[in-house]
Amino acid sequence: MTGRIEVPPLDVAVEARRMLEHTVGPDDVDLNDHLDVRGYVDLHLLGCERYFADLGLGDDYRRRTGLTVFSLAHSVAYVAEVHLGERVAVHVQVTSTTDTVVRGWSVLVEQSGPTVSSVCHFVDASAGLSSRRLEPFAEPLLGALRTAAVDRQTDT
Repeated sequence: MTGRIEVPPLDVAVEARRMLEHTVGPDDVDLNDHLDVRGYVDLHLLGCERYFADLGLGDDYRRRTGLTVFSLAHSVAYVAEVHLGERVAVHVQVTSTTDTVVRGWSVLVEQSGPTVSSVCHFVDASAGLSSRRLEPFAEPLLGALRTAAVDRQTDT
């Protein structure tokens, strides 16, 4: 993830799975009443956390398999401002996966426009909780990740 960060067009972003909606409140904004950097990152991460939980990555997966996921890289691009009181949604999409690494993005969409406000590209890896080394994703999570990536690729 070097150079320019690709921002999915609005029509592609809103086709991805919507993982949460949020109204920007006083605790989310900076001194200019704009969503602050932490707010963007927190919303992206929460959307991704819910997405992966829906695919089967949760406490049960970790207990059953002894595997977890850790982040290798995140790149956030800010496209349009979000202000106090505005409603946003986070959409998440897996773009590719191998046995050990998953790549994708989450997009923050301001709802009144609607407008793509921000995108976060991520690279996450599967690792053993005890080995602390890369280990393949376990089924059925691996299959779910592959299906999610294939579904998006066949839609375009």
